[in-house]
Amino acid sequence: MVVAETEIEVFEAMQITHREEIAKLSMQVARYRWALEKHGIEPPDESGADLLKMWRRCMQMINHATLFAQELGSEKELLEVWS
Repeated sequence: MVVAETEIEVFEAMQITHREEIAKLSMQVARYRWALEKHGIEPPDESGADLLKMWRRCMQMINHATLFAQELGSEKELLEVWS
């Protein structure tokens, strides 16, 4: 059962690391919010649904850009063959 204990320890370590990253990001957001408010800027407060919608749009754009770059590479190779 040494393997099971090791797997559990690895999983628990990953959970701790994840929680630390979430805490770090939360503090960064709080500091950015404080800096905005300090300079008279009202931070946008989006709902969870709005943020998820924005995230999905960003992912679509990243996917389109990736596909475009992949196709561009193959088109470039095609152009090199023709010249």
